[in-house]
Amino acid sequence: MATEAYGSGVPRQINKLQPARQTSQPVPTGLHLALVGEFPTLDPARVYSISTPTGLRALGPKDYHLGLVGELVFNPAANEPLATSKPASVKLVNALSSTAASVTSVDADAANSLVFTSVKFGPVGNRSSATVSAATNKSATGGKKYVFASGDGVSETWDDVGYGNVLTVNYSGTAATTMTLAYASDSVRVSYTKTSIPVGTYTPGAQMKFDGTITITPSAAPTGGAYTALVTGTAQDGSAQSQTLTWPDGGGSAAQTTSGSYATVTSIVFANTAGGSPTFT
Repeated sequence: MATEAYGSGVPRQINKLQPARQTSQPVPTGLHLALVGEFPTLDPARVYSISTPTGLRALGPKDYHLGLVGELVFNPAANEPLATSKPASVKLVNALSSTAASVTSVDADAANSLVFTSVKFGPVGNRSSATVSAATNKSATGGKKYVFASGDGVSETWDDVGYGNVLTVNYSGTAATTMTLAYASDSVRVSYTKTSIPVGTYTPGAQMKFDGTITITPSAAPTGGAYTALVTGTAQDGSAQSQTLTWPDGGGSAAQTTSGSYATVTSIVFANTAGGSPTFT
């Protein structure tokens, strides 16, 4: 079992365990051992109190060195016949500063990328990681292998990914209603969806990044008039670009997509000559 406490040092007097080969007097039981060193699996500046080898291994199931420390400390007789006792508990402190581990997946144009960063733990034994590599059995279209791993030994693998939505990004802002992360064989794409946009001028927030086409869907089909959506921004080459999507009278409410890809979108102007109060997605 392991417990933890924040602090810059060990919060109690630590007794030194007698070296194993100096056994003229048995080591008293009930004493405590402090280990301060480079333990990258552990959060820095935190004191962990461990009383069993199982508790120590649980701090880093994949960390070979922690497992070895647990065996040496809590089962010394297995490694040194002259050892006569073990400590009541071990205080473990990681003296390393932490740099969160991360992995970058680069887009096809190499100008944009998606970075997976560990919230804490690093720079070697971070608790979570994401790796991108060539597919194990690459299909005719080519593919990538994505592995998401956690510190408890559980991993999720997506192999030979050509294209497909694989997860939804948690987002609590107002710029978008939903976000979806999708992988292609040579890129990563985050798709934004903004619903219930009224007639008028919609100006995307500065945090909204664009790198593709714009798809718009009205909430209802126009009757007795038309809907239009004027998308204004810049193209992938940096030149000014604008396009008008039109839903004519009786033409239905199917989604329409711009023919050009946008690097930025400064505004989308929605107009309605059909009456009613449609909204747009």
